[in-house]
Amino acid sequence: MEKIMVANNICDDFLKKLGEIQNMSLTGEKATQFANCEQFSSFYGVWITALKELGVEQISMFELSLREYTLSLLFVASGLYKQAMASLRFSLEYTLFSIMLSSSELNYRLWKTHQKDECWAETIHAQTGVYGSVFIQAFAPELKNHGASLQTLARDVYRECSEYVHGNYEVMQETPLQVEYKDQLFDSFIDKADSVAYLITFALTIRFWGNLKGSTLASLETPIMSYLSTIPEIIALYGN
Repeated sequence: MEKIMVANNICDDFLKKLGEIQNMSLTGEKATQFANCEQFSSFYGVWITALKELGVEQISMFELSLREYTLSLLFVASGLYKQAMASLRFSLEYTLFSIMLSSSELNYRLWKTHQKDECWAETIHAQTGVYGSVFIQAFAPELKNHGASLQTLARDVYRECSEYVHGNYEVMQETPLQVEYKDQLFDSFIDKADSVAYLITFALTIRFWGNLKGSTLASLETPIMSYLSTIPEIIALYGN
């Protein structure tokens, strides 16, 4: 009984601390920044609904990616910055891998039978990766001029998030040993989350470019234009 009481007290103290951190994380400008990130979760949900209607088989994988993005928001609001960066990386990684599998029935079958694993180097390959020249030429040739910059951004975000996962020296120095609010780490997460939202939106647009018509195009207007409204080809797609 005494051990249970001690455990309950520890949990109560921890939850109280998390509540204090959340209050600091979600006030003023921080609250607006967080809300913008949270909005992407809704947009991702709209994408998943559209993909279901298109008969895409990898829905559960995209749903897992969305869950990781949502968890990253919960973690960062609670001062769990390492966990937030890890989930953010997983969300990007899972989404791009899901897109890769959606483009190859063979690889999808091999993955389902444990004969193929996710490989970041393949996913981000300069030619055959999601942002690669061959991949874009096959699915969205109109967007081929954007591949190189997307690859660079994806590699940078993945590497920066991985530094929190694997314990980069400088990252270890700036990450608090105790659970507490850190303004610099919160801002760093928001910046990376914005990039991940942009990368995921662009990747989905590339892969399903040929399906963006009629009711699908209309339903995805806000999720797409919220991140790609400055891209000339996207502006032309929506006719304004």
